[in-house]
Amino acid sequence: MYIRSLKKFIEYFGEGRKLKLLMFLFMSIVAGCFEFLGVALIYPFVILIISPEQIHSVPKLSNLPFFGSLSPVGIALFVGFCALTLFIIKNLYMIFFLYVQSKFIQNWTRDINNKFVQFYLYAPYKQMLKSSNSQKMYVITTLSAQATGGFLMRVMSFVTNFVIVVLVLSLILWKFPVAGVVSLVFITVCVIGINILFKKKVKDLG
Repeated sequence: MYIRSLKKFIEYFGEGRKLKLLMFLFMSIVAGCFEFLGVALIYPFVILIISPEQIHSVPKLSNLPFFGSLSPVGIALFVGFCALTLFIIKNLYMIFFLYVQSKFIQNWTRDINNKFVQFYLYAPYKQMLKSSNSQKMYVITTLSAQATGGFLMRVMSFVTNFVIVVLVLSLILWKFPVAGVVSLVFITVCVIGINILFKKKVKDLG
């Protein structure tokens, strides 16, 4: 349903913006990868806390040329420096991404408002009588902003969060298969249960 609504929205109002939407889709995937890397660096820290000597068994770290000469404290400082650097880069990228995304959504909202204003100015008189002035004001001032800010922004956020969930679950299934399967089953049951219990109620309230 959401994909069909998104397709219709882009078909009606997305002229000249399809390439930019693909660019934002790619940027959302990159943002999700950055978020995942920040989460993935927790694993070496956990190993350092539980069993410092096992840190040498981490493949990506043990392949580094200077890794074998480092003490557990040195390794902890190295991993901490990597995490801090990644955290700074990730947040700078997210600031840039959110800024560009907000400007894109604002410009799109403005263009949609202009289209509705042009429609109301030049529509036949009988067509104008089908809606009240308050309805016209609602469409121009509120509805278009809800469609772009509430719908499109959530789609982009969904892409980022989906990438994070897929990568984190993949990491868990790779390192801890049993815990990963249990987590996947638990999440699936919760999502289905919430959807069954609350979907109709939320729809009625809406």
